[in-house]
Amino acid sequence: MKTNLWENKISELIYEWSNGNEKVLNITSVPFNSSIYLLKTIISYVYKQKKVLYITEENEKEIDLIDNIKQSTKFRGYTYVRSKSTNSDSPLVICNYENAKVSMRKYDLVIYNEVRSLPVYTKKQIINVTKEKCKEQGKIIFYSIEMIENNVREILLPVDRSRLPQSEPRVVITRLDINKEIPYVIYEYLSWSINSMRKVVIFVPGMEQVVNVYGHISQCSGNLTKNIYSHHKGDNDKAIMSFKHVKDGILITDDFSSIFNNMRNLDKMMFFANDEVYDYKKLVYLCGPNLQGKKDYRGEIIFLSNTETDDMENAKKIIRDFNKEAWERNLLDI
Repeated sequence: MKTNLWENKISELIYEWSNGNEKVLNITSVPFNSSIYLLKTIISYVYKQKKVLYITEENEKEIDLIDNIKQSTKFRGYTYVRSKSTNSDSPLVICNYENAKVSMRKYDLVIYNEVRSLPVYTKKQIINVTKEKCKEQGKIIFYSIEMIENNVREILLPVDRSRLPQSEPRVVITRLDINKEIPYVIYEYLSWSINSMRKVVIFVPGMEQVVNVYGHISQCSGNLTKNIYSHHKGDNDKAIMSFKHVKDGILITDDFSSIFNNMRNLDKMMFFANDEVYDYKKLVYLCGPNLQGKKDYRGEIIFLSNTETDDMENAKKIIRDFNKEAWERNLLDI
């Protein structure tokens, strides 16, 4: 099936649902999938003089829906709400959760897109804010890696627009204190990535681990590459920008919002993967696809941990199930 045919099919399914009697729709998808599937329904609403609220935690300058609107339509009557004090009367209002929560208006269609950014809020919070902002006869769409509301219709998107399988993580269990040393097998993975002219992001839970792992990696991997960086959440982007501009390198960070899914030739490691900061949804998103130099390779994903947690198992299962579904539906382009 060609990509545009698949996109058209899903767009039509959503559009048909929007003209039916059901109030709530779950769109369950791989992380970082496109908003293009929603575009026909959104535009049909605004052209019928109906109000749409689109909630996303994407960076203001990187909102996928706005890019798709600009590229595919002549509609420009949308507003991005930056402040809690703003109440726009535009037919399409785009904002984050916090600004949606304080909005005084009700909408004919409320869409919560969790698939484009690191998940922050619970299912209960997402359901509450969408129902509160939806008119009595309005409709709600949840776009996430899992069903947000049970016992309602679901559309499953087990592939993104590339139609490549998701990278399934490898788990490395060690008895070592990862703050002080790393297993030799991790050093081998790093060596392979650097020798293949690739980059590696190592995610860690917090500032202490950034300092400890950076110090150890610098000592042990200095013969691999001189391009070793650390970035703490809240720092300026100097280290990230330097990392983006080298051909190979290693970055240690506790900033999960900088997921780097727009970078080529990138491998990812989650150190201390048993830490409670890594819930299953964050792990799935951190495993999410990034641009690759080769069509048939999406990058290596490693969970390094002292124990294997339920969240790690759940994340692996979600990714594996997406790939199984995509294979069985003959959706993969490999």
